[in-house]
Amino acid sequence: MKTEIKEISQCVRDLVITVDADRAKQDYSGILRSLRPMAMVPGFRKGKAPLPMIENMYGEHAREEFFRQKLAVYFEEAATDLDPAPLNQPEATDVQWKKGDDLVAIFRYEVKPQLGEIVCKDLEVRFLPQELSDEAVTEAIEGVRTRMGNLTEVSEPVQAADHVNIALQLPKEGGEWSDQVEREVVAGENQFSPAFNEALLGKQAGDVFEVSLFEPHAEGEDAPPPARIEVKSVKRNFLPDLDDEFAKDVEYDSMDDMRAKVREELEKNLAQENRRGEKQAITDALIAANPFEAPPSLTYQVAGNMAEEFAKQYNIPAEQILPAYEKIAERDLKQYYIVERLKQLEEHAVSDDDRERMVEELAANMNMSVEEYRDKYAKFIEADDFTQAIIEKMIYALIRDTSHFVAPEPPADAEEK
Repeated sequence: MKTEIKEISQCVRDLVITVDADRAKQDYSGILRSLRPMAMVPGFRKGKAPLPMIENMYGEHAREEFFRQKLAVYFEEAATDLDPAPLNQPEATDVQWKKGDDLVAIFRYEVKPQLGEIVCKDLEVRFLPQELSDEAVTEAIEGVRTRMGNLTEVSEPVQAADHVNIALQLPKEGGEWSDQVEREVVAGENQFSPAFNEALLGKQAGDVFEVSLFEPHAEGEDAPPPARIEVKSVKRNFLPDLDDEFAKDVEYDSMDDMRAKVREELEKNLAQENRRGEKQAITDALIAANPFEAPPSLTYQVAGNMAEEFAKQYNIPAEQILPAYEKIAERDLKQYYIVERLKQLEEHAVSDDDRERMVEELAANMNMSVEEYRDKYAKFIEADDFTQAIIEKMIYALIRDTSHFVAPEPPADAEEK
């Protein structure tokens, strides 16, 4: 058996296997012999017919069975020394064989990207931390006020922020509609379809209209087929006055006390958001400085898992939103491979102090005491995943300390934003 590896791309390989004619013929004859016991040939006892007759009777089936059984065996023999090893189940993309000739089969498979040195110093990172504004505090208090409002059904046209109960139907083949699925939406808050937000405003209970629930995924693409929407009911939130009585109703001493404590909580949340944003921006800079390909089928699989979870929540086909998740999956995989490579390039020792700081940070993020966190997550703290999380944090800290942070680029236009 001869083998040849062809590099199709950074993560895609073709393994060309050549099986000599004698072995291929012998293996094929073995398939024919396995079919002999079931053959009923006039003039011969069952199971005693000559192989040429068996081949005449089962020729195409025998050939398919030969490929089905033996191609996997040939690949397994040839793949024992493959480096890097396949990431996915290889498939035969082409098989050429005539009885008496060598068999040539091409197997396509994927490998993880082979990264060398990683550019991770002196990066330009497009991120500046956000600062808490007085408007954000006011908005948060308004959010509490909204939740404390009296949601009442009205017979008026839909306004922004109204709670609207809709019955949703998706188009099916043949011009039919799917069964109705009822959902409650807040007018103006569909982030996936400005067209839906616009179409809903001004509608009343009983109105029926059609509109796409998602925007095209790329410029030039058509919007998904419109869904059929029936407005079932409209509810409006009537809000309480902002005074000390309102503050006491939500367990603050006064409006001044409420504003101070809300600000404190928002500052804590914003600090966490800034840390996440900084890490994401560093990741983007790392990916830009170290271009490579993520394994295509693995990217598709990860994106599919993400889309499936979202699709179940909204009872829509996962394929409809899969393209929106492929870029996210690709980014996540590239981050994983870069971080794993950085771990290999330099050994990082984790001290008891490092572990203690990590526990304190995680406990604070979950509004728990250190003792509560240790008690609830004792197994995680002792696991290797906890150690790896600390090492990843160290890596990002080292990159941050040598990076140059600049303001993010503004979006190209309002639609992109």
